[in-house]
Amino acid sequence: MTDAPAAARVSRRPVLAYLAAATLARVADETVGGAVVLLVLDRTGSSLLAGAVVTAYTLPSLVSGPLLGAWVAARTRAAAASAG
Repeated sequence: MTDAPAAARVSRRPVLAYLAAATLARVADETVGGAVVLLVLDRTGSSLLAGAVVTAYTLPSLVSGPLLGAWVAARTRAAAASAG
């Protein structure tokens, strides 16, 4: 009789539940932009205002993404240099 490795004995149910929850959260997060456009168009009828709202929703990510990426890369290089 052989014992199965510990990793094989772990139930896959929690992993599948996590993947399902993460997928649903990601889908919800990604559809917010489209929902906001439809809401603004429905309430105001102004495509200009809908575009301005989407710009205001997207602009923080466009600005902070490269800045935070450069900051993380610099910190990672500094940590690698000090560790070696």
